[in-house]
This record gives sequence, C-alpha cells and structure tokens, in this order.
Amino acid sequence: MGQALILNGDELQRIPSDDLLDRLLSMGRVISLVGAGGKTTLLYALADRGVRKAMQTLVTTSTRILHPGAEHFCSDLPRCRDNWDRGIYAVWGTDLGNGKIGAPPVNSFELTPEADLVLVEADGSRRLPCKAPAVHEPQIPAGTDLVIGVLGLSAIGQPLKEACLRVEETACLLSRSPDHILTGEDLIQLISSPLGQMKDVGSRSYFAILNQGDTLPDAAAALSILRRLAEKGISGAITCFEGNLFNDSPAADDPSEQMYSER
Repeated sequence: MGQALILNGDELQRIPSDDLLDRLLSMGRVISLVGAGGKTTLLYALADRGVRKAMQTLVTTSTRILHPGAEHFCSDLPRCRDNWDRGIYAVWGTDLGNGKIGAPPVNSFELTPEADLVLVEADGSRRLPCKAPAVHEPQIPAGTDLVIGVLGLSAIGQPLKEACLRVEETACLLSRSPDHILTGEDLIQLISSPLGQMKDVGSRSYFAILNQGDTLPDAAAALSILRRLAEKGISGAITCFEGNLFNDSPAADDPSEQMYSER
C-alpha cells in the first residue's frame, strides 16, 4: 500500500494512500487530472479505490492515454455497463491503433449519469515529471467538479530542459533558462500558478499532488513544501505509490500515527 504526507495543523502526518484517495473521491463526481509525474498512476489508483467502494467507475481522457487492455477498454456505453455489472471499472475512449486511446466520440461523463465516478486524464506529459501547459492545454471537461494538479518530485535537481515537457513554456513561467536546475520552490510555483497546473481551474475545487515522495531527502523537506502550498491557500499532499517516502524504512506501526515536526 502506498503512503502520503499531509499537513495536520502545522505538522506533517503520514497516512495510507487509501485515506488520501477517499478524501479526493469525496470532493466530486467528475475529477480531472492535469500536470505530470504520476497522473496515470493516480488515475488508476482512484479507479481501483472507487471500485473497492462499490462505485460504478468510468475512466476516460480528453487527450490520449495508454490502452488499458481488453478487459477494461470500452468503445461504447453498453460495454461500460457490462464492466460495471462485472464489478470492474470501464475505460471509455477511441482506439487509436497505436497502443493508445483518445477521447471518446461523445462527452462520456455527460451521457453516463449512472456512473458514480468519472475520472478524466486531461493533460499529457510524455512520462516526464514536470511541465507547464501549452496554449491548448489542459483540456478540462466543462462538467469537472475537482481538478487535481500533479507534478513529480524527481524533477528536483534536474535541468529544466531534461525534466520538463514544454520546455519553452516552463522556462517562461519560471523566468528561468532551459539549463536551470529545478528546485522545490519551482515545483511549488508551477503547481500553484494560474498559468501552470491551476490553468483553467476557475471556480472548481483544486488539490495539489506532489508525487514521487521517495526522492525527497527527509521529512523536513516534505514539511517545507506542504507549508509553502498552505501559505498559498492550496490543499495538497506528497505521495509515494511505490517504495518508501524520502527513502526511509517501512513503518513498523500504523503510518497514520506518525507525526513530524520541524527539526
């Protein structure tokens, strides 16, 4: 099971990923994910959690995602209903024939009122941990209730030109050169900017996810990042769906009991 870090008052609290997923699922029926560095991992973690909570779960995209395989892929609404009857999530899209699927031919979340949960990958990143959006990005469906902005902490310490999709846009937003070595403050700026991951969020709810928490050096670094987000009025979490947070050893006790203060 993965782990997450959140702020509890002014302290850092480690919780099971399922607790964070439950919080996100409670924030809206249609959830769109934007950014880089873990969107697809989070998308399917939310889908799995939705199914475990007996929710009829629909996954789709307004851009392109990897083909999910024959078991979950649906080309029409009747197949989606078949998947729900079998107790699995449905991934509705258009098979592009290149190992990827694109957006369905209709607004799937509008035509499936029986879906309890609709998850939309609304941005592309080409498996890089960081990005700023291009002019045409993101593609957030109008019916979205919650936007989750995602960035990968593995970008810290890397040259902008190597870690980021849309190098020109990212460099411009940060007022940095393509050779600039990315910092935690850079990621905070990107994930909290109306020109970055908060682009086109509007009045919708927003939650920031900084993934790849296993790349952070220690709890103090995590605490600093989450405090900076809180100063900007943004709710967020640091996640690690594989491995251990900031390369520490697995907790022997219940992770929800672990609290960290500034050292």
